[in-house]
Amino acid sequence: ATSVAAFRQTAPGRYEGRLSADQRGSYLLTLHEDGFGSAPATIGTVPFVVPYPREYHELRPNLPLLSRVAEETGGELLRADRWEQGIKRLMTPHPAKATASRAIWQPLAGLGLALFLADLAARRWPRTALPRRARFAQAAPIT
Repeated sequence: ATSVAAFRQTAPGRYEGRLSADQRGSYLLTLHEDGFGSAPATIGTVPFVVPYPREYHELRPNLPLLSRVAEETGGELLRADRWEQGIKRLMTPHPAKATASRAIWQPLAGLGLALFLADLAARRWPRTALPRRARFAQAAPIT
């Protein structure tokens, strides 16, 4: 949506005005100079951002919530003073929890290639002995 707002001069080379953005997000502000008697000239375009509310700007972890989630899901909270041990324990496979793993990208890539080639062949394969123009002539007319 486009809106127009007037700016007033508050000092030499300084203009101020008020804008209201209905939603948060990124906006582009394009400034035009009134051309007295001619078309308005574009001065420039500047971006500005309407940020999320302060409640979403929480940078500290919510430890009570994280510990409750860890407790309810059978996990554990990594302590900040011993994070290296926690990461090592996280990355080390546990024999009771280990499952067999196998790379499946090769069969899936082969299947994709086979389907692609089958699609190409189906599109190029002659359906009948009729030339292409004859097939289109047999089609029902568009009304």
